[in-house]
Amino acid sequence: MCHGFGAVKEIGADTFAEEFTTSIPVCALVYDNRSLGTSDGLHRQAVIPALQCSDHSDATTHAQLGPEVDPQRVAVWGTSYNGAYALSITAVDLRVKAIVSQGGVTPALPQA
Repeated sequence: MCHGFGAVKEIGADTFAEEFTTSIPVCALVYDNRSLGTSDGLHRQAVIPALQCSDHSDATTHAQLGPEVDPQRVAVWGTSYNGAYALSITAVDLRVKAIVSQGGVTPALPQA
């Protein structure tokens, strides 16, 4: 789960994750894209679509390592700008079986 353009997880993705995990039997990984919030990255507050799509893929890999995660039932959730990333990731990452794109801003999709 990741928030929108230039935002950090504490702006709302963490609240959604808490609601999801207490309401339905799911696990959630909430993270900040590189260069934002608690993530590392050399250029702070930089929004670089291709690299942030890569972050989604890395987060999926990390989430699948958890013993409580069924790797065959992975979903991606993104809001705003990251809603567009979620669409792009789901189109190319066969590990992702479901998607929630909340207000996805589609011009953000990187060219493959």
